[in-house]
Amino acid sequence: MPTRRNQTYAECVAEGRCPGCHRLLGPEEEFKSCDACRNRAKQSRLARAKRGLCKSCSNKAIRANYCSEHLKNACQYGKKRREQRRDAGRCQRCNVPASKSYCEDCAAKQAVVFARRRTKLLASGRCTACAEPAIPKRTLCPSCAERWATKSREREQHPARRQEQRTRAAQRKVAWVADGLCGGCGQRAPLPGRKRCGVCAERSRIAHSIRMLRKRTQYLLAENKRNPAHSALDPSALRKLRKV
Repeated sequence: MPTRRNQTYAECVAEGRCPGCHRLLGPEEEFKSCDACRNRAKQSRLARAKRGLCKSCSNKAIRANYCSEHLKNACQYGKKRREQRRDAGRCQRCNVPASKSYCEDCAAKQAVVFARRRTKLLASGRCTACAEPAIPKRTLCPSCAERWATKSREREQHPARRQEQRTRAAQRKVAWVADGLCGGCGQRAPLPGRKRCGVCAERSRIAHSIRMLRKRTQYLLAENKRNPAHSALDPSALRKLRKV
């Protein structure tokens, strides 16, 4: 049997001892370490985080109070834990039974956190998904934009799931309009006599122009005619195409 000084973490856990002080844990204690060692480790992590160091190894922290190595490990552990809780039908945040990914309380808290993070990233010109530099005048970086486009194409292959999403979106719009809000974003008051605000109306107008541009471009290519709009998103090319 190894000595107390050289006893490993796995051996301590197997024997029911605290890995920090090697004290034999009681049957009522649910954690692998005693309360004293857990509190001492927590205070050490908080002290390192206040100095801008990694909570696990005292190296310089780069994000979320972790260094590059421990940040990767923490992300992998968090992803694995969320998948296990989701597969078990529990909330990914507080581990209580939930019909969706989060319970109602955690969903409200996560919405506030995501909104604050999104606003901060948009103000700094960062991708709202991975915090990398975003495409100019866009919310995502090239890699995340391609990933979301791929996921969108995959969703289109599942008509039932797509129909369910459309039903929920329609219900949200009806609720927004009933509350006197914009039917597109649910954040601002609509224009007089309309159901959308000025921002959503302008966004819809631009999207319609782009769709018409792409449709016209496909028609010209099918007719073997010269395509005056080489770029589908170039406003000057859009004006030229309208004159054809």
